[in-house]
Amino acid sequence: MKKKTDRRSAAKKAILLSLLFFAAIVSTYFIFVTRIDPKIEAIELVKREYLPKERLQEFVSDINRQGKFKLEGWKIEETEEKGVYLVSYSIRWLDDAGFRTGDPVGFWFRVSPEKGFCDPIQPGSTVTPQMTEGQ
Repeated sequence: MKKKTDRRSAAKKAILLSLLFFAAIVSTYFIFVTRIDPKIEAIELVKREYLPKERLQEFVSDINRQGKFKLEGWKIEETEEKGVYLVSYSIRWLDDAGFRTGDPVGFWFRVSPEKGFCDPIQPGSTVTPQMTEGQ
């Protein structure tokens, strides 16, 4: 009798663990779809709208004339409006030896992947790809 009870208890535990594992997978997927995926879409929209190959090559060659630089990365922040993000990326000037010099230059965009708009914005001390230094 005790063996049957132990087997049933073990089976119940296995089923419970399986359900818990399934719930963890579903919740991870839900978090990805609702939180991470729209941010990825916002970055891709900026790349598509403002960094097409021709414009990016022109922009990079303009900056290369001014010296070496390093792309420091992307940053994305949610705004008070649902589905609207502030997307930015920054570059840092480098000297001939490859060491950082000066302040980073930032490029900022107001983006809504749902509505399909991507507008450049220019807070103080930042520039947009159309307004590089010297223009």
